[in-house]
Amino acid sequence: MAEFFESRKLRYEILKLCDKRWQIAEVVGDGREQRGGRFARSEFEEVERGVLAKANALLAGEVQAVKVLRERVRDDGFVTTTEVFFREATGGKAETPATVSRYDGTVSVCAGPGDLYRRDACKAIGVLLRSYLDKQFITALELVHFHPYIRKLNDSYSLIQGAVHQVASAQARNGDVKERGRALHGLIEAVESKAREAMAEKRLPAIEGGDAKRFCERLAARYEGDQLRFYAMLGIARHFQGTQSFQARLDFALDLLPSELPAQIKALLDEIAAGCLDSSQLIMDLLGHRPNLAAALVALAQLARGREEAGNTGTLAKLRALIAGGMLPLAADSLWDRILRELARGRPLSRSDDKQEWNLLMRTSDLLLPDCPEDRKHAMADHFKGRLRRLRDAAVLRE
Repeated sequence: MAEFFESRKLRYEILKLCDKRWQIAEVVGDGREQRGGRFARSEFEEVERGVLAKANALLAGEVQAVKVLRERVRDDGFVTTTEVFFREATGGKAETPATVSRYDGTVSVCAGPGDLYRRDACKAIGVLLRSYLDKQFITALELVHFHPYIRKLNDSYSLIQGAVHQVASAQARNGDVKERGRALHGLIEAVESKAREAMAEKRLPAIEGGDAKRFCERLAARYEGDQLRFYAMLGIARHFQGTQSFQARLDFALDLLPSELPAQIKALLDEIAAGCLDSSQLIMDLLGHRPNLAAALVALAQLARGREEAGNTGTLAKLRALIAGGMLPLAADSLWDRILRELARGRPLSRSDDKQEWNLLMRTSDLLLPDCPEDRKHAMADHFKGRLRRLRDAAVLRE
């Protein structure tokens, strides 16, 4: 299957916001005619890194924000446009620091360092360190496998301390929080040590020329079991280093998953996809504009079930098809987790019409509950009941 950047020429518009008006700062082509031969992923990523560097450089001037539009130009002139980058200028002020978010889910006790690589732990890390991961454009899975990312996080040690304290408090409700915290720090040190040692591994296979399948085959000939999984993730994290796009990572997993691969690699690709879908920005980019939260939750549930929706193309169409085929159970899980979190937050389902809230709540409940997985139905029903109760109480107070 051809990569999306192989079949069509790419053209980038770098725009700057000045005096409340967007202006084109520069137009950049992909230069594939001058390169000759196949336009592979490495060339694509080189071009995008250059474009994003130009966009970021504009922020040092008198601009309020910058964005980058990527155009894919077909031979007959048909063009599709995607916004791939947006950033506001800080106006000379310090960038908002990353913070530790609250995690309300269950936090399983890790028996050993290897448990930190599994989805349960990465899901918790993905919530706790969400703002940090979004700033770095990395998933929790990449963080725990790639030493340069761990080393950078150590520069913000207060984030580690805050996350560890929250997890230790959840895991040691009837025990010693300090003792559990020391145990967690020991697991983190072991993971960091393994990541550091792995960087010194000689002749480690890499993804060359965008040939991810060949990369997996070379790894499978050298490793097996947990070692195969670990070094595959290390190679993938290294491949995407500096790539400021969760969608690029998601596309990588979706395109590779249908290939003939070892079971450990297929499971890993599902985890990568789930980690990407933990990003709120990626979800918004995939689903596009929705009139209100109720419509967004219904769309998420449809996606989590792998149901087709009119107009689906590209990444979203691939994601739906693979979920429907049962190849992305953890990715579907991530979507259901997001639906429950949004219901728990209590934001109105209607964007602007308070009078529609009751009707939207009943309609959304009727649509979501029958589709909800059995192990989540009780929690979802409780969230809807809680919202109904709050609406009734508010109505009584108004009377």
